[in-house]
Amino acid sequence: MAMLKIALLLAVCLEGCALASALQVDGVQSVPDDQRATGDVCQDCTKIIELLADMISNADLQKKMMDGIEHVCDLLPGPATTAKFCKDEVEKLLPVALNFIVGFVKPADVCNAIGLCGSGDEQEKMRSFLVKELLQLALTNENVQPTVTCPFCLLLIKTLEEMLPKDRTEDAVIKLLGEICHILPSKFRHQCEDIVGKFSKTVLDAIVSQATPQTICTLLHMCGGQEAPVVDPCTLATYRCRDMETAFKCGTVFYCQKFAWNRYNTL
Repeated sequence: MAMLKIALLLAVCLEGCALASALQVDGVQSVPDDQRATGDVCQDCTKIIELLADMISNADLQKKMMDGIEHVCDLLPGPATTAKFCKDEVEKLLPVALNFIVGFVKPADVCNAIGLCGSGDEQEKMRSFLVKELLQLALTNENVQPTVTCPFCLLLIKTLEEMLPKDRTEDAVIKLLGEICHILPSKFRHQCEDIVGKFSKTVLDAIVSQATPQTICTLLHMCGGQEAPVVDPCTLATYRCRDMETAFKCGTVFYCQKFAWNRYNTL
């Protein structure tokens, strides 16, 4: 898989060079004023990433990228099965990676991550980490069941672990859980809140005790594992928010106040 990653990176770079050389000169002689270099490195970087994301969303370009990377697979040393395995992985993972780039990666996050847009804001730090982890998960999910929910849960837990202070406490976890879903793009927010809503006292204790993301997501019934998930009534929405005492026992007071009881108060 390490060789496949190198091949993917190399092929994308080569494809970018080929694409640049294939552009018609006549088509780029006149550059609109709003696309010229502004002298603001951050703004210029953002425009470049926006342009790249737009190009990557093009189906014809995606086909060229696929063909280019599969050609690199043919050049890999080893038996013929190596090239076939490489192509199978490319056909499975490249669309996932491209969809993440187009649908999730924000230009400002990329430019901030490479140091062209400076920001000390905590949310920017979270977003940069999310982008990095999403791309990594797209290429390293061999040991995880191929579902959308499981990788997203693993991403969420890994992000929490990255952002938590060295001395983990339940209060710190709850505080961060109340913030993390709101930094995601709107189309991911509901899925995030759905996972957060399943957090129980057992899950919070697992995070505080530094259990692995796979173990925590198994407790949440989001990922399959060899160990049977712990049966916890606090994972049931009808139970964990039925009253204040139960919510306190389940460690879901903040969730119930924000997502369950709040609805009743506004009726």
